[in-house]
Amino acid sequence: MSLVLIMAKLTPQAMQAWHEQGVTKRAADVSAMMESIGGSVVSYYAADGGEWDNVGVFQFPDDWSHAAMIRFLHRAYSAGAHVKLQHIYLATPEEVDAVAPPQVRTVTDR
Repeated sequence: MSLVLIMAKLTPQAMQAWHEQGVTKRAADVSAMMESIGGSVVSYYAADGGEWDNVGVFQFPDDWSHAAMIRFLHRAYSAGAHVKLQHIYLATPEEVDAVAPPQVRTVTDR
């Protein structure tokens, strides 16, 4: 499975609905959307004091590609609730080491 951190900035209308309906409803809606595309919510948070209104870590099948993520983000934008979305793929240290052994070069190696 692939883990992705997604950070979202809501539109003013979505922020108002968020406060009127409650953040728990928003979290349930996000979870339902993720499940409808084969993903799941690992964690989801309301955020304060920064650029983002909410952040979450989501799990997707290994066969998800960057193209699939682009399609997902376009779908999220088309819902009209977001001003800005950013995603970052996550990997454990062990996953990174399994792909490419570390090769540290210094200036003296040249």
